[in-house]
This record gives sequence, structure tokens and C-alpha cells, in this order.
Amino acid sequence: MTPTTEKLVEIESGTLFTRVYGSGKALVLIHGMATDHRLWTPQIEALAAQFQVISYDMRGFGRSSRPDGPYRAEDDLAQLLQQLEISTANLVGLSLGSSVATRFALSYPAMTRSLIIAGPVLQGFSDAPDFMQALKSVWGIAREQGIEAARAAWATLPLFSTLPSSSEWSSLLDTMIEDYDGWHWQHRDPEIWPETMPADRLTEITAPTLIVTGDQEMAGLVRAGTYMSEKINGCRTVELAACGHVVNLEKPAEFNRAVIEFLTDS
Repeated sequence: MTPTTEKLVEIESGTLFTRVYGSGKALVLIHGMATDHRLWTPQIEALAAQFQVISYDMRGFGRSSRPDGPYRAEDDLAQLLQQLEISTANLVGLSLGSSVATRFALSYPAMTRSLIIAGPVLQGFSDAPDFMQALKSVWGIAREQGIEAARAAWATLPLFSTLPSSSEWSSLLDTMIEDYDGWHWQHRDPEIWPETMPADRLTEITAPTLIVTGDQEMAGLVRAGTYMSEKINGCRTVELAACGHVVNLEKPAEFNRAVIEFLTDS
């Protein structure tokens, strides 16, 4: 689908590569680590039929600028929306993107129409040692063996083991990982973390919230999703069968349907 707009949007001390599709209420798609805006390719056509869809590369990913000083990803998103003259938006985030979406909902509640969390990653949640160990292993490999070895290790993490190599979207994931320059794996990211972690503030979220997980997700992230659903008032949950972490690529039709049903019913 051809984007309505494609451009580098100026933010404080950087630029964010952004694509906008369709019209209607704004729906922002926030990608995960070692990927970029292309992560949402199987969602664009279905979602842009009903919403103004914004997909972008976060700072340090894809075609966006690298961090060169203190920043907050949630502030970057707020500036992006302001530049696009969007006052309120629905948010969809996967993995790292889910963490950013959660922080945005806490920092900018008036700009958050709804919140959809997929592959839930929650800052301040301490009961996901399997996930944290997987991340630390890749960071260690990047420092000791280099980016190529880290890319290979990242692609073989349990996060991606349930995406069949025969899937039409498996090659897309491989391409994004290959294109990622590994900056975050080898450098200290100057991003500023919240003084109080989101795990301790979930009761403050007022936006309608949906959490989407796969039934083969890593155990620690399943627990994170359960914790979020218990803490966020009125939170809804959907479990997709026969998939793991990257639910939007593994089960795109089911994921799209869950998102659209939630947004049209919220």
C-alpha cells in the first residue's frame, strides 16, 4: 500500500523516519528491538482501511537518526505526533515498542486514545529472568564477538523460534535483523529511564487497554502480560493460538482482527 506521506520528521536533536497511511483516527505502530517500521507490513492495508496509520522508526533504528544525547522515546513520539498535528492517538506496540507505548500512556494520558500491548515487555517487572538473560546474552556477544555474531544470536532467540521459516513473513524479519546496524548492542544508550518504573504505575493508566500474547510466548513475558492485565483497570486480553512473541507476523489475520475489534468496540 502506498503511504499518504513518507518523510523524516524533525524532533529535538534528531529525525524520525515516518510513514502515514489512510485517514481517520490516528493509530501509531511502534516496532521492537532490531527491527523497524517494516515490522508492521502485514497490518498496514487492513488497519489503514479504517484508521490513519502512522508507522515510524524509533531513534537509532531504520532510517531515523541515532541518539546523540539524553532523550526519552515517549517524548520522541509525542513530538512526532505534534509535528503531524495529531492531538490523540491509539497506540500499538510490540516488545520494545510495547514498553514505549506503556511509558507514553503514563506520560501523555491526554494524547493516548487507547493502548494495545503485544509481546509485553514491562520496565520494572522483575519476574522475567528468561527474557532478560536472552537479551544479556546478545549484548555480551556483540561486545565480545561483533555485530554479525550478535545478529545471528538474536535471530535464534526463543522470541522468534515459533515463526516458521516457511512463513512469508520470516524473510521480512530476517531482512530487518540483517539491516539493523547493532548500535544499541555496542553502545550505551543515553535514553533517560523513568524515576518510577512503569510496573509500579500501571494503575494510573486510564486509556482502554488490550494485551495480546501468543500461547507459546516466553514464560517471563506471559507473566508480565498477566501482571499488566491485573493492574490496569478494565484491561482486556487476547491469546493467539500456535504462536509466540512476534504475534503480528506469526498470526497477522488474527492479530489484525483482534486490534480492529478492540478499537471499534472501545
